[in-house]
Amino acid sequence: WATPIEFPNQVEALLLTNNHVLTAGTTDRNRRDKASAFLRVFNSQDGKQVKELALPAPPIYDGFAAAAGRFYLSTADGKLTCYGKKQ
Repeated sequence: WATPIEFPNQVEALLLTNNHVLTAGTTDRNRRDKASAFLRVFNSQDGKQVKELALPAPPIYDGFAAAAGRFYLSTADGKLTCYGKKQ
């Protein structure tokens, strides 16, 4: 499958899990400091978007990590955020 990304969106971090593809980036690659930042989750089987979240700051390039059923994203404001189900 393929999922087109609207220009000037810029994906800067990408993570593949068993069931999902996660992307994080900004809505304007030319004005990164003023652009909105996003996190989008896609189903890895069919490419359909499952969720989209607004981020408070752009992601760090390649700033994704995954462990123990959760994923972590570093952002340009110096924060590391953990996403996943509460146990």
